[in-house]
Amino acid sequence: MMCGKAGPYQPILSEYPTYNSKKHPRYFQPSWFKQFSWLEYSPSNDALFYLPCSLFNSNASSHFGSTPFTQSGFSNWKKVHDTCNCVSLTHMGKDMNSLHNNAQLSLDRQTTQQIATNCLRLKSNIDVVRWLSFQGCAFRGHDESSGLKNRGNFLELLSLLASYDEKVEDVLESAPQNASYTSSTIQKEIWQIYANRVRNVNREEIGDRKFSIIVDEARDESKKEQMAIILRFVDKQGQLTSGKGINQIGTLQRPGETRWSSHLNSVTSLLKMYNATSTIVENLKNITSNYSQRGDAHNAYNKLRSFEFIFILHMMKEVLGLKDDGWNELLKNVISFCETWELDFPDMNAQYIVGRSHNKKEDVTVEHHYRVDILFAKINTQLFNEHVVELLTLTTALDPNEFFKLFDIDKICVL
Repeated sequence: MMCGKAGPYQPILSEYPTYNSKKHPRYFQPSWFKQFSWLEYSPSNDALFYLPCSLFNSNASSHFGSTPFTQSGFSNWKKVHDTCNCVSLTHMGKDMNSLHNNAQLSLDRQTTQQIATNCLRLKSNIDVVRWLSFQGCAFRGHDESSGLKNRGNFLELLSLLASYDEKVEDVLESAPQNASYTSSTIQKEIWQIYANRVRNVNREEIGDRKFSIIVDEARDESKKEQMAIILRFVDKQGQLTSGKGINQIGTLQRPGETRWSSHLNSVTSLLKMYNATSTIVENLKNITSNYSQRGDAHNAYNKLRSFEFIFILHMMKEVLGLKDDGWNELLKNVISFCETWELDFPDMNAQYIVGRSHNKKEDVTVEHHYRVDILFAKINTQLFNEHVVELLTLTTALDPNEFFKLFDIDKICVL
């Protein structure tokens, strides 16, 4: 019996040996593979075998013609299409519990189980490769023998995953030597697939627009060279975008002093990492021994958990992003965020109270305060800063009314 990589061995030859009579020569027909998918052909024996029965028929009986198809092979070609005694149909049997049908059922069940096992084993290896790649860690150790306590990052991390999942542990321990997917070749193939996917995403995002690549290298304290690669390009919206390095993934962005996009990145990062940031600040106010730092952390935590902070955070995301989705959409996002993280938010129709004193009241609602006093005021500040106002003032020098009455050469020079 010969098994291919997937299923029975079914070679398509240009010529097959003839059988018996010279007057009526008969030979194997490859079209039989399509009629009976479980057939396999041995060129050396010029004989047929039935794969399911060969693998799973534990009964040595020749019932239903099992012996020729599992041991010596079948080569009496004239009986293949005998209408009443078709050898293939006879072997299969009419009963669903026949040896052939039972063997086929066992094969299908074994195939499904094997696929699931291989997928779980491969997925575990892919997860380890992805984590090590994103963190910029080495994969292999100097010695990966089974008796060592430290066999390198890849195998040790794989063992850690297995310790938290019995199914993963079982499939890894029962993996055959030629299908464990832990070799350096498999690791490189997985890593190459990731690299190709990242490269394709970059190509689609950049397209035919301008880009630049900056490569910087420095020597650390251990005298090893560390290299950083930065990709900068102009996106579809005409905004300049900088690629994030490994150490910047999942971290709060430090805002620049002049770049508008830098402030937007800071606000967006804080929104994405709000829960983690709140947890860290809360831990700081509980574990720090310095009273001053503890007070700062306590105040920062209260600010983070306040509705006003959440509102301004979402508002700045809209303003800095140059988006005008409307007040209702902004308020909807703020309230949804508060509900997600179980934060208190006020009644927008209630009367707004200035400060902590209940005696100081203005005849405005909470909604009016956030919409007019904060949102509109911030938009006006961004749109009509000192430079913009000065520019508008200087443009009056070009007013053609009344024969350029306001014409001023000094203002035009400044303009």
